[in-house]
Order: sequence, then C-alpha cells, then structure tokens
Amino acid sequence: MTHAVIVISHPVARDRFCGRTLVERHQELLRRAGVDDIRVIAATDLDDQPASRDRQQRTLVVTAERLFDPRLYAAALGHDGAVRVTDGGIDVGLEMLRGAGCAVPIATVRDAAVQDAGSIGSGVAPIPSLDLKSLDPYSRELRRSLRPYWMRVASVDDRPEVTRMLVAASGKGHQDLPAMLINAPLEKAAMRVLANTRVTPNQLTAFCNLVAYGVAALLATGHLLSGAVGALVVGVIDGLDGRQARIQVRTTPLGRIEHLLDKVYEVLWMVALAYALSGGFANRSYGTALFVWVAAYALDTAAYDLVKWRTGSTLDEASRLDALIRLVAGRRNVYACILLAGVLANAPGAAFRAIVWWSVVTSVVHAARAAMVIRSGRQACVSLSK
Repeated sequence: MTHAVIVISHPVARDRFCGRTLVERHQELLRRAGVDDIRVIAATDLDDQPASRDRQQRTLVVTAERLFDPRLYAAALGHDGAVRVTDGGIDVGLEMLRGAGCAVPIATVRDAAVQDAGSIGSGVAPIPSLDLKSLDPYSRELRRSLRPYWMRVASVDDRPEVTRMLVAASGKGHQDLPAMLINAPLEKAAMRVLANTRVTPNQLTAFCNLVAYGVAALLATGHLLSGAVGALVVGVIDGLDGRQARIQVRTTPLGRIEHLLDKVYEVLWMVALAYALSGGFANRSYGTALFVWVAAYALDTAAYDLVKWRTGSTLDEASRLDALIRLVAGRRNVYACILLAGVLANAPGAAFRAIVWWSVVTSVVHAARAAMVIRSGRQACVSLSK
C-alpha cells in the first residue's frame, strides 16, 4: 500500500498560489495519482512519527514548499523501490521510501528547512535517484512535449513566477494555425490575470457558451461581420476554462462534457449562417450544403473518436503528417477565419460554400488517415510544441 506524507517546514505552504494553497495542490494531485492515504505533518512533529512494520509499505514524502509537475508524482509512484527525484543532481523534494522501519527522515527535513537544501532525503543513506532528464517530456494530457517542471517556493513574492510557470504549462498542443498564432497568446495574457482569481472553470465555460449562442443569434439575423468576429472571440474564451482547470487543479463533470457543448453551438452556427444566407431557407441549395457539412462533420468526429478508442491517442498525434494536417484542417477557428474573409470581401455565400467543401476534404483525409493508423496499430505521439 502506498501512503503520502506532506511535510510542512514554512508557512508559505499554506499561502494561496493560483487558487490553491501549495498543500491543497499536493493533496489533489496525489489523489489523482491514486494515493488516498495522505498525511500533512509539520517538520517539528516528525519525532513522533512511528516507523512502519510493513515491509511492503511505500511512503511518498513530499516537501510542501514546492510546485511540482503532476507527472513527477506518477514517476516516483511508478518505482517499486525507494527513489528520490532529482534535477541535474539536485533533489527536488520528492522521495519514495519503502520497507519495514521506514520513517520520515526528521533530521534531513530540519536541515532542508534551515538550509533549503532542496531535498528531504539528502541527510540519509543514499538511495537511487530518478533524474528529470530521464523522463519522457511528452505529455499526453497536453498533447505536446514539455519538460517536467518544479519550483522551490520561498514566499508569496514567488507568486508571479508560480503563475508564469503554471500558465506556460496549461496550453495544449496540436492546434490549428489560428489557435497557435492568435488564440494562444491571448489566452496566456488572460490567464496571467485569471489564474489568481476566484473565477472557476465552470464559470468560464458558462460564459463561453453564453457568448457562443449570442454569436448564433447574430449570424441568424444577418449580422455576419459581428458574428464572424464573435466566433473568433469564442475561440479564445473556449480555451480559458481548460487552462483554468489545469492551473487550479479543478475538474468537474461539466468540464468533462465541455467538448460536447462546443459541438452543439458549432452546428448551430452553421445552421444560423445557412438560414441567414438563404433567406430563411428559401434557397434550398443552402439546406443541401448544410446537410453535406453536417455529414462531413459527423464523419470527421467519428474518425477522431475511433482512433482515440483504438490507440489511446488523438489522430493529430499519430504522425508529423497528421500534426501538419491539423494546422489547416477544417475546424471552428479555420471556418471563422474563412467567414470573416468572405464577409470583408462582400462574398459571404462563397465563404459558406468554401467552409462546406473544406469540411468535406478534411473529413475524407481524416477518415483515410484514421483507417491507416488503426490498421498499423500506431500509438506514436508527435509533438509540435507551442
């Protein structure tokens, strides 16, 4: 059985950084890593901690005054024996102990508290180390390469640096060009403000959907320029709830179905646009084109879902070719850019047809690639870092 002990040596562990105290952040991330038995102990109380008599017991000792990449907990927990996590030979403050007689090393913790030596195990007998450079930098959650990070937090004056580190680690990879060039910089700027507020991911999701349905109303009533700009704005807002959830370590049932809510208003946008351009569907060609788009959208979604189910990764991660296709593939941001260009050129009808045909091309390419990936059983992860 695996236990975890969070050792507090400084009051900063109880200060809030990006919506949570450092102790709360450790507790939540440990639970997500599968550890339910978690104790929080002050370094001054470690003398009273009994040694374990269970030879199979594993105890993960966490220095509270640290910020850790979630993958570091999993890396330490993945070792059967004792191990300490290091970064270029420097102890980061995360150590796995194992076996009978195992107790939290009190002398070492006190040394770390006084000298900030960076390790809760540097004063005990040497145990194997796990250096960050040996870990796979690819994050499946973020769909991109990101070197595992950590930070020693000395005081609340470190809040800007903590925020910067968490914001930088909150964005996902494998995006389309508009998301990379426009959305990502704006999202990061917004998150530097939102990260330390009480704004929740659910509130951001609700706000995004409110704006999205407002965009649908604009499109349906013929306000195409405002609608196109609004669609691009929604693209930025839509990325904020996920970032806030990752930064503040908050996941809710609404967050798990957020991508389904996205699909609802994306389809509604196309219905509203077809309605406005066809004069209330008086021109049946727009209805036919809308049907083609919905069919292509469904095929594209099915291709992605099937690859995810069979390989555990997204289609965009299968190869560098698929990552490059994603840059220009028919997606919401790309469609919004096409619509905006068409409206500015006084050719919204041509823009609508371009969106439909680009969706058909995208879905056919993705369906073909999905079949190839599934047939080969590929589970590669290719990163185009952003």
